[in-house]
Amino acid sequence: MLICHRDKKFTFKNYWSSQIFMTDERLDIQNAASGDDPAIAHRGLFRAIAALPPRSIIIFRHYSLPMKNRIKLFTLIKKRAKKKGHAIFWAGHIFHAIKYGADGAHIPLWARRKFSNRCQIHPLSLSISAHHAADINSASLYHPDFLILSPIFTTKSHVGQRPLGRMRFMKLSQLSHHHIIAMGGMNVRRAANMKNHIACGWAGINAFQK
Repeated sequence: MLICHRDKKFTFKNYWSSQIFMTDERLDIQNAASGDDPAIAHRGLFRAIAALPPRSIIIFRHYSLPMKNRIKLFTLIKKRAKKKGHAIFWAGHIFHAIKYGADGAHIPLWARRKFSNRCQIHPLSLSISAHHAADINSASLYHPDFLILSPIFTTKSHVGQRPLGRMRFMKLSQLSHHHIIAMGGMNVRRAANMKNHIACGWAGINAFQK
């Protein structure tokens, strides 16, 4: 399977050393029954977006939402994000990212199998999730702009999962020529302590909650 880039409208180098916010339904679990207004039902999500520094990257996941609701929420986030110069990626199928006007597409591990065995020409930047050496090696097929390697530390979103730790993270990073983003238990303090081991930046979920 191959994915070919053409005429990208988003250039990752303009977001070098970026902070990346991965949206997550669990930020708003207490607001799930707050009606149909996404601004109310997703208060935690919008607080986290408001806390982001200018020119951050938002990777929109919220996989559990019905597609109609997911598109509605994505559109609302995109409008707010652009006011602060953020880039927004659609997580999942790349054709949805193109259709709904995302700056890029994020391909989680479970979505890789949905790509057909042909060259898919598109104008978007790509990010890909990776957890093991095999994930990093196979990522080259997609020609991603950056890899999100996780979990570096113990994290609330993967309770019980053994973290990579700094040394394992460094070794895995050396397997790839792509830009590496660290994720999993990351925050501003830890990112600063790991600045010599992170080429591009870090990603988080709870780190941006206020």
